[in-house]
Amino acid sequence: VRAAAGEPDARVRALVAWIHEHQCPTLASRGHANPKGAPWLPRRVLIFTEFADTRAWLVDQLRAAIDGTDRDDDRIGSLHGSQDEDDREAVKQAFNASPAEHPLRILVATDAAREGINLQAACADLFHFDLPWNPARIEQRNGRIDRMLQPEREVRCHYFRYRNLPEDAVLARLATKSHAISAELGSFAPVVSDRILA
Repeated sequence: VRAAAGEPDARVRALVAWIHEHQCPTLASRGHANPKGAPWLPRRVLIFTEFADTRAWLVDQLRAAIDGTDRDDDRIGSLHGSQDEDDREAVKQAFNASPAEHPLRILVATDAAREGINLQAACADLFHFDLPWNPARIEQRNGRIDRMLQPEREVRCHYFRYRNLPEDAVLARLATKSHAISAELGSFAPVVSDRILA
């Protein structure tokens, strides 16, 4: 257990691997320095956390992972409840701007950003770093990019699964709830059921 104490969270490792594959192909593997000025692709990603402390910790982890890449200080942004309206609007505009015009590639948000904010203009990838218990909140998060005027044909919403851990029980319960909602109401947005049950 002590040997694993300093290891990065498995979800962080998975996110960094995804960033390497889809956003910054020359990103170095763990423990190695990034090539100075490693270039970024135009793809953006939105990552939701449930808690402010998790958001701050995750931003720090990702900043360390991309350190030394091209414009590394400008690649990660945040949306959270304690921001003033002007700051939130500036982050939103940067994230929705063309990737050719603004270097922001990764937006880490708390659930303060799950309603009433359109983030689909230049992003079709979303990760749920933690899962809320209520499936409606997951749909609200997904709805930031899975909405009208989304220019991409496919929106990709990602969840983390653990074997034999409480998080898997939460995911299974969310799937059960989504089916119950569908049975009661006759329909339920497909993003949750397609992604959870696949």
